[in-house]
Amino acid sequence: MPRIEQWAEIDVRGENSLIGYVYDDERVDEATGKFSNGHRIITSQLVSLDAEGKTAQTRNTLYQLGEPLQVTEKLTESNYDQFLPRML
Repeated sequence: MPRIEQWAEIDVRGENSLIGYVYDDERVDEATGKFSNGHRIITSQLVSLDAEGKTAQTRNTLYQLGEPLQVTEKLTESNYDQFLPRML
């Protein structure tokens, strides 16, 4: 199961998704680096979030949740870069 570290909810055009750094994702694209360890992702629409159970179900994938990102405001498409920069 892929894991998201430094994750937070993000509003993407009125729908909640997750943003964070992905690890252990089987969908790694060697040519582009997409889904490689440490790649920043915005998930598909969030279906359920179980912070205590450390899982999140999106429309497409079940994720294990690592450490959350500590932010004091809601993340949006216009502000997330300042809180979660690209690592790769």
